[in-house]
Amino acid sequence: RDAKALDPEIVSARLKVSEERQRAKEKQEQALREHKQEIGRRVSNATGRDAKSLDTEVEAARKKAAEERSRQKSATQEQLQAHVRDLQKRLANATGRDAKALDAEVEAARQRVAKAKAAEKARQEEMLRQQNKDIYTKVRSSTGRDAKALDPEVEAARRAAAEEKRRAKEEAEAQLAEENRSFGKRLASTGARDAKALDPEIVSARLKVSEERQRAKEKQEQALREHKQEIGRRVSNATGRDAKSLDTEVEAARKKAAEERSRQKSATQEQLQAHVRDLQKRLANATGRDAKALDAEVEAARQRVAKAKAAEKARQEEMLRQQNKDIYTKVRSSTGRDAKALDPEVEAARRAAAEEKRRAKEEAEAQLAEENRSFGKRLASTGARDAKALD
Repeated sequence: RDAKALDPEIVSARLKVSEERQRAKEKQEQALREHKQEIGRRVSNATGRDAKSLDTEVEAARKKAAEERSRQKSATQEQLQAHVRDLQKRLANATGRDAKALDAEVEAARQRVAKAKAAEKARQEEMLRQQNKDIYTKVRSSTGRDAKALDPEVEAARRAAAEEKRRAKEEAEAQLAEENRSFGKRLASTGARDAKALDPEIVSARLKVSEERQRAKEKQEQALREHKQEIGRRVSNATGRDAKSLDTEVEAARKKAAEERSRQKSATQEQLQAHVRDLQKRLANATGRDAKALDAEVEAARQRVAKAKAAEKARQEEMLRQQNKDIYTKVRSSTGRDAKALDPEVEAARRAAAEEKRRAKEEAEAQLAEENRSFGKRLASTGARDAKALD
């Protein structure tokens, strides 16, 4: 047959890798939650001393959790690489149909970028591990003083590492954006074959939305970095008092940064929604070729899941904003005591909000996984016809 879609084996392999990655992610998040809860219990039970640093057990637990995350990440990357190699072998051995894959030059360029990013990430992680080891050694060997902050050498090393990481990330993203633009030009200039790819207008619109999203992300990260630097300067310059809570200016700065992030996120979502509506109009008005779109049932199911996720996310954000407001009011109105921790009501509210958010996320992901499995079964049962469209 004239197979324009992936065969059932490749679809099944992709679904399997996606499920494995999701399980590994959930396991990692569960381990991190348990680790945070254990640290919270230790801190709440600490009495009779002014603990300025973590004890050996907490440090060991953190190190163990970090190693477990690194191991799971490496295992997931190995599975993905094995899956990619298998797909590449299948595509290389595929004959008797028209070529829909990328050419060798684009594939080689993408592989070079991926290898460069992986090497840079490994180098950054190794640098961070070494710095953490040095900091831990300094803290363990320091005696005879009440150290409230890191020394200038450690602060400088952290800033240098953060700046190096940011620079490497920007370079990799710029290189990837350049390759995507080059690939878009190739698609736009390709002719003399049946129209199975997107037209130049859609490709240009997608690239434009991607660039807008990248610019908004960089602006948000820059604002967050400036906010952290400002807080660091305030803390380093604070003398003559033992400040247990943030002052009004810092709270206002945090609130302003949160509102700016929320505004940018809303603007980005509106742009994406407008782009999706435009694409849907184009597909609805497209005539004169075979249909590549999903049927009405699958589209409706996807839209229901998207709406449910958006509504749940908005509800969680509103709940979190209200809780933060209540906490801020309690802190501002508290006088005549030296409060080192939040009261039980605030702690319980925070835990309840986190648990509710996690439950909603798991339900949405489970529903999406179920629809993907159903979609895979539909593909697997298709045969003995010229399959140009799904279902």
